[in-house]
Amino acid sequence: MRCGRSGLGKTTLAAAGLTMDAVMARTLALKIHEIERIDRMTMAAEARRNAILREIERHRATFAGTLRRTVEDVEDADFKVVAAEETAREEAA
Repeated sequence: MRCGRSGLGKTTLAAAGLTMDAVMARTLALKIHEIERIDRMTMAAEARRNAILREIERHRATFAGTLRRTVEDVEDADFKVVAAEETAREEAA
């Protein structure tokens, strides 16, 4: 039952001399170690994810540079125009 929305919950808390804030504070105090452990695990996972993203970006940059140089080499290469008859003779041979 959710005490925050229930009249019975508020009445029960008031009878015990408590407020919802007091209950939440006490729950946090009791569970702080678990919360800190989850927080540390989350930070470690985020650090691993960020390292992986940096590696992906580094590989992308390297690949892009290699691709750019290869395209420039192909564009700068000398090509020979081959007539259709010459191609047919070479294929027959």
